[in-house]
Amino acid sequence: MTDEKPLQSFANIELYADFALVKINSKIFPLSIVVSAAYDLMDKGYFVIDGNPESELTVEVRLQNSDTQASLLELAKEFNNQMINYAFYEIQSARTKDVRETITKAALFGQSDDTENANVSCEEKSSCECDAMSEEEVDEIVDSFDFDDPEGIAVPWDEKFGKNSEE
Repeated sequence: MTDEKPLQSFANIELYADFALVKINSKIFPLSIVVSAAYDLMDKGYFVIDGNPESELTVEVRLQNSDTQASLLELAKEFNNQMINYAFYEIQSARTKDVRETITKAALFGQSDDTENANVSCEEKSSCECDAMSEEEVDEIVDSFDFDDPEGIAVPWDEKFGKNSEE
């Protein structure tokens, strides 16, 4: 992107007169994470993504409103933090995918009074699992989560108001 020498370097950031280059190992931060971080900071700067998504990406960062190098360095550091944020989100999403699917399935099919729709065949719904889970199995999965409720506000509706409360 440039042949000039950086004025300052900080970790994976090279600071030049009016822009910064952030060098990114694509094995650690894939292109989707880099794009997400740039998108999140678009209101603060301009981002040009270049390089090979299989090995190393380079992001050129330019400020929109300020021209101080301190602000430019801060924006480049914030970009690094956003990449970590989105990487963590992707890892957590992958870790909890099965649990989310199980809970969603139980919510959609497990509590249904319409047993005809509750046991949809795999031919009809290729994305679902064929075995319906019992309420006890769902409760066991939900109870396995670490859940802090210091304010005591996460009370099921039935416990708070009763199953057959009338207005």
